[in-house]
Amino acid sequence: WRDTLRAHHTVEYQPDQQDSARSTIVSLAPVNLFPGYYEFITREDGTKKLSGEPNGTYLVRQRLPKHRNEKFHRHTLMVVVSGEISNIKIMTTDDGRVHLDSKGKPPKCFDDLLELIEWHKRNSFTDVSDEGCRSIRLIHPV
Repeated sequence: WRDTLRAHHTVEYQPDQQDSARSTIVSLAPVNLFPGYYEFITREDGTKKLSGEPNGTYLVRQRLPKHRNEKFHRHTLMVVVSGEISNIKIMTTDDGRVHLDSKGKPPKCFDDLLELIEWHKRNSFTDVSDEGCRSIRLIHPV
């Protein structure tokens, strides 16, 4: 999976001539980069897949940027925590490394999405949300 992931394309933003806020995405990526990865699945469809699953069940979804300034948020980690589904931004640095949205704290960066997921399967992390701080550990993909 890692070789496939490293060969993954770069999503390009191309403004629509009629509306600069709309975009056309050029994608040459394989659909299944690793178990639990979904290309361009909506938040609603991700929620349906995760509904009723046990804590720690997760998926990574690729998302379409709505605006040019969203180029650093190309993926979202969706994970079941305390029976609810949490959506966590996966950010991309200028040099192409990825990390979970750290909300102002120094992030732990990884070379690719698979490395990020594998590390978080072995190590829990804290998500800060409106409900407070929650400890999360990825267990299995859906």
